[in-house]
Amino acid sequence: MSSASSTSDYHTFLHIALTASLLYSLVRILLYRPLLTVRNQPSAVNSSFQICRSAAIDIHEILSLWGRTYGNINMVYLIMYTTFVAAGVDVILLRIGDAQMKDEALKRINLSLAILEQASDQGPGEAELAACFRAIR
Repeated sequence: MSSASSTSDYHTFLHIALTASLLYSLVRILLYRPLLTVRNQPSAVNSSFQICRSAAIDIHEILSLWGRTYGNINMVYLIMYTTFVAAGVDVILLRIGDAQMKDEALKRINLSLAILEQASDQGPGEAELAACFRAIR
């Protein structure tokens, strides 16, 4: 097998693995985020809070790796959508988290904003999403 083919296979596998990881974390947020507003169920809310926070952190770690590997250009819609959903969880953390969580969430929101701004020329929706998060900061 040639070196070029091996490199291509590696990047193909990495792309698939990163996309699958993003989907897994996205589904975790989409399933548990509605429970964040449930009242009188502290164990469910705390569990949902931790699951959503963990998934948002995972998404941002994957996005950081994606950016270092491929750059934040020519991004598929799925990546921009997961960026938006994870940033939505981080906005909730800004409202209800402790000081350290708020600081970490703000850093992730800034990363989300940078990704959405770099991808904003790919479609009109991305520019609007970036403007929303800029207003939150």
